[in-house]
Amino acid sequence: VAPRRYNVIPAGARIGGTVRSLSFSGLQGLRKRVDAVVHATALAHRCNVSISWSADAYPPTENDPELWDWATEVAAPASTENEIRVIAPTMGGEDFSFIAQKVPSVFLALGQGATDFAPLGDEGETVGPYDTTVTVHNGRFVLHEDLLRRGVALHAHLALSYLDRAGAKSGELGG
Repeated sequence: VAPRRYNVIPAGARIGGTVRSLSFSGLQGLRKRVDAVVHATALAHRCNVSISWSADAYPPTENDPELWDWATEVAAPASTENEIRVIAPTMGGEDFSFIAQKVPSVFLALGQGATDFAPLGDEGETVGPYDTTVTVHNGRFVLHEDLLRRGVALHAHLALSYLDRAGAKSGELGG
């Protein structure tokens, strides 16, 4: 951290930030490129530089392709539209990505995103409307609580369907 004076040349500086990608190979490539650019810039200005990467940096969230095909087919009937809409990938960091690195996984979004969510308050009165398109880690975030029931039902449906599929494959469980 350098001093905040426009006319003082500091002895050193520290810069921090995040690097994100939609794939693990892309993330590795970005890290190599940042290393190369930072070292070349330091060399051009006759400076020393060191780079350290956080050990717990968030990996990209990647769906298992085979499990994705199965899960979207099973989850479609649980949707209000009777289909799964594929959303554009995002650069957001997700805790779930650590699990998906170890276990075949699928990340599904429940559809948080109404601009006119008006739930009932404690006294039965309508409150809102609230914009639930604002994402988490934002002071204006409002959870669309009506989706919680649908999320529980979706997870139960996926789990039971998976057990039926596993039983059918092994002949141990009823299908």
